[in-house]
Amino acid sequence: MNREGNQGIIICGGGYRYFTNALICVRMLRETGCVVPIEIWIWEHEHDPNQETWIAPFDVSIQIAVAPKTQRQALPAGTRWQWMLKPLAMLHSRFRHMIFLDADNFPMVDPAFFFQDAKYLETGALFWPNVGRMEESRPIWNMVGVPYRDEPEFESGQMVIDTVRHREPLELALKMNREADIYYKVIWGDKDTFRFAFHKYGRSFAMTPYPLQMLSLPGMPAGSPGVMCQHDFEGNRIFQHRNMAKWDLLAENPRIPGYHYEEESRVFLKELRALWNGRLNWTEPKKADFPADRWKERSTLVMDLITGQWLLDDRRPAPSGCCGPVVKWSAQS
Repeated sequence: MNREGNQGIIICGGGYRYFTNALICVRMLRETGCVVPIEIWIWEHEHDPNQETWIAPFDVSIQIAVAPKTQRQALPAGTRWQWMLKPLAMLHSRFRHMIFLDADNFPMVDPAFFFQDAKYLETGALFWPNVGRMEESRPIWNMVGVPYRDEPEFESGQMVIDTVRHREPLELALKMNREADIYYKVIWGDKDTFRFAFHKYGRSFAMTPYPLQMLSLPGMPAGSPGVMCQHDFEGNRIFQHRNMAKWDLLAENPRIPGYHYEEESRVFLKELRALWNGRLNWTEPKKADFPADRWKERSTLVMDLITGQWLLDDRRPAPSGCCGPVVKWSAQS
């Protein structure tokens, strides 16, 4: 594949939870004036043909990845094998110069300026800091043969990478994610695979000197997990990563103090609710399939959907520590 000179944005986002956020992310990107092409990468089993229709107005292409079913079955319960989609998408995208965004990471400005940043032109890779520093005692250092470094961990919700210049580290990161049953016992998810892969190959990268700023959920102590805000090299807030407060298509969404573009995001969410009930590969039932009383009940439900009252059953995967708190369900206006 000839990717010379191509620039674009990659978002991984399928299924009920992540496609909702991916579409809002796309809307925010276009709202900022960003015009570079965008790819949304989706596992095959999370794809719905309607998704192409919903993103068509925003010059976005959907790329389908085949999920490794046999490997997924072999992994221990709770292993986040889905994260391997990140390096897989980077290696198979048509873009050479790539901004990767988590689906629940929302830019405040057009991030394409990073392609011209002097530090990116020098190193071909920009990363952002997480809150932690991995201890020297962790076995991963010896496992991969990388000397200990007292440095911030990566927060991989946003990355800017020349995928040709750094193909080898990306291939190693993919291998580590594919072998999650081994590596995830000594690291936490994909963020560490990128850091150790770049160090293993001795590749340079740049990282903003400004620490992650945390916006906390309502009612929680200041500094507690909620939204991770990242900055450019001048200290301006650029990204708002709602890793603990993902936009939910059907549930209540908390208003987070200090979060910018709250109202715009809610408008985008409301517009998606008018198109989608959260189901994948859903077909319209026919009246003949229902008893008369059930059809009348269903008609009321459809009217509720049209007017924005969401009364469907909970179809989300069980929330977990990195994916946000459990939120109560209710009618949604």
